[in-house]
Amino acid sequence: MSTVGQVVGGIGGAVIGFFASGGNPMGGLYGAQIGVFTESVLDPEEAENEAIQTKNNEP
Repeated sequence: MSTVGQVVGGIGGAVIGFFASGGNPMGGLYGAQIGVFTESVLDPEEAENEAIQTKNNEP
């Protein structure tokens, strides 16, 4: 499950990676991975709390 920060980081990373690689789509994919990873490292509590809430809501 993704947090809003991870989604924003992924989109931003994809755009930056795409243009930094000279328009190569692979650069966009790498940028998205780096963006999602960076956001999850910067705000691990939010992702952890969301995972706990999801687990507690399961029947």
